[in-house]
Amino acid sequence: MDGLVRAVLGADIARAGLAAILFAVALVVAVRLALGRDARRLARQPLALLAAHVGVFALYEMLPGVDGARRLLGPLALLLLLLSVGRSAVLLVLDFAVGRRFGRALPRIFRDIIQGIVYATIVATTLHAAGVEAGSLLTTSALLTAVIGLSLQET
Repeated sequence: MDGLVRAVLGADIARAGLAAILFAVALVVAVRLALGRDARRLARQPLALLAAHVGVFALYEMLPGVDGARRLLGPLALLLLLLSVGRSAVLLVLDFAVGRRFGRALPRIFRDIIQGIVYATIVATTLHAAGVEAGSLLTTSALLTAVIGLSLQET
């Protein structure tokens, strides 16, 4: 992934991280500007996730020789950044674009389902970036659920 970032941006990972942070900040500001007074409450979560990302990314950069910590902090920083961007994007699309087009807010169930799909995609992307095979993890969890369900079944 570092090679892809260097190839696309022509810079090191710190500059790519800075560009991603600036993009996330722009999304949070866009949420606040587009949604008005309601945005203060709604923009807290992406802002908190972004602040956590900055802290974790700073730790990642300060520990260049500790491979175990960097293996954990790198994907965690990516997860926090993507969660911030994902939440901001969902707020902009659902509340600003769709909400204003229809003249009313989307029902909460649709908002929750869409947000859940976005979060699941972000987690799968982060797991893939960390080198975890998400398909085998899903298969294992489905098998474990079936075993537990069958073992709890009355005979």
